[in-house]
Amino acid sequence: MRKGSAKVVRPAGIANRQPVVAESLTTIRALCDNQSSAVNFFLRLFLCQLALFQYLCNLK
Repeated sequence: MRKGSAKVVRPAGIANRQPVVAESLTTIRALCDNQSSAVNFFLRLFLCQLALFQYLCNLK
């Protein structure tokens, strides 16, 4: 992994009370930088599903 590629960036839709999800999203993004295109595709698909789930949970 490149140095500095795993900095924590919280997406706008993620509440501060759930930092674990935000950090897992960042970790997945860092993993996506270093994988083949097929693995990258599935990691990004999972990332989108996780982000959508988080968004729906915050709609209350």
